[in-house]
Amino acid sequence: MIARVVEQQQPLFAALLDVKWADLFPSDDEFITMDVYLDVTKPLVTIKEAISAQKWVTISKLRPLLHKLLKSHLIKISSDTSLAKKMKSEMNNNFRSQYTDNLLLLLSKAAFLDPRLKNHPFLSPIEVNELHDLISQEAGQIAESNHSAVDEIDIDTDSAAVMPPSTKKAKGKWELFELLSDQKSVAEVAMCLSEPDVTKNPLLWWKLNSFGYPMLSTLAKKYLAKPATSVPSVRAFSAAGHIVNMKRACLQPASVNIAERERKENERIERDSEEEAQHLDEEKAKTKKKGRGQQHLKAVSADIAKPFPGHAGTSGPESAIATHLTT
Repeated sequence: MIARVVEQQQPLFAALLDVKWADLFPSDDEFITMDVYLDVTKPLVTIKEAISAQKWVTISKLRPLLHKLLKSHLIKISSDTSLAKKMKSEMNNNFRSQYTDNLLLLLSKAAFLDPRLKNHPFLSPIEVNELHDLISQEAGQIAESNHSAVDEIDIDTDSAAVMPPSTKKAKGKWELFELLSDQKSVAEVAMCLSEPDVTKNPLLWWKLNSFGYPMLSTLAKKYLAKPATSVPSVRAFSAAGHIVNMKRACLQPASVNIAERERKENERIERDSEEEAQHLDEEKAKTKKKGRGQQHLKAVSADIAKPFPGHAGTSGPESAIATHLTT
């Protein structure tokens, strides 16, 4: 809204003047304040759009974006006004208080499990090594818990005659398995880091490579499934509010799901139609431009083909040269 006010200053002033409310028009100092506000918060608009999506992974982008904000954009510079410096200071303190060490660790793990961001340029070498160790330990713990769950399922609880294994043997067994799991998880982390850089969908990459990284793929499902914001759920409730209203409060859940699917399908069809219409307009513009170019070429060729005055038998390029020389 503030951007629109700054952009539409003249129409806004004309409208207020027409209804004799010109005293409500912002002053020059207020417009300067708006400009400073827009300049400081401009990157936040792009970040909001990037982390509020619901069709791709968003949580893995939050850690590098936060690092960029705190280490680059919100750093005070000499050319900043006093208002800009105050805004940057307040925003910097707010971000640092909101994002605790545990939350930053979770975001760093999510960024590592995104094959596009696994190199962690936003962390120091010491922090990178510590993060790799934590990822390896957590992957080994997940493998160990999965293995113990399988063993519990295999136990025949109906056979009371079977004596439980001794504690010493079980302990030795689990110590050996834990050691092997740790080694395997470390190897998976090293192999994942040696993979070439990826620019495509990280979920598709894990789908294609989950067999080679069984431990890390489990962690990827755990972390990358988390949305960075609550915007997708708010959108879902907002859309459902248009379906389940006062007049349709008795709809069954199945009917609501069907209506929601139809709504999404209609939106997709409308979006595809708009893209197709835009593509057709671009093609028409190209064809029209090409036609004008051909008409211009024909006109130039016709001018060249005219005979030179006084030389009825001369035409073509020779006529054009003669015309140029005589003039």
